[in-house]
Amino acid sequence: NHKQAEQVAKHFNCEAREKIDDLRNVNVVIASFRKFGSEQMENFTIPQPVIQQGPLVIDSRYFPLHTRLEDQAAVYGCNTLRGLDLLILQSIEQLKLWVGVKHWAMVESAAPVIDRAVRHLFYEKFVKNSAKEESSDYSNKQLLK
Repeated sequence: NHKQAEQVAKHFNCEAREKIDDLRNVNVVIASFRKFGSEQMENFTIPQPVIQQGPLVIDSRYFPLHTRLEDQAAVYGCNTLRGLDLLILQSIEQLKLWVGVKHWAMVESAAPVIDRAVRHLFYEKFVKNSAKEESSDYSNKQLLK
């Protein structure tokens, strides 16, 4: 909601807006939704005058894996970060804080392994199970016909 946006904007010394159609010099757009599966979330795209500026688009959702926003960003050549990418980057940075400056090089060298491991676990837990459920739902629907 706009009140929360204002609090975040104040923290980062910037401004929150209800509409962004007329913004210029946009470098980053962050999309975050609290209500999973809402129509607003599923259909969200960035106004054309803003996306044409080529900002970095950060879509903090884990699901769905591919979104209309991500597709739109690709059409306009924008770099993107997904929720899963953010999770991995945060875990690496948190591990650095936990082990201390002395061991940062070790964490950096382990970063590709952490990345692959988290992506594998995410796939096993969410994507593979989701595909099974959809397949199962489809089979059950076919049986009910």
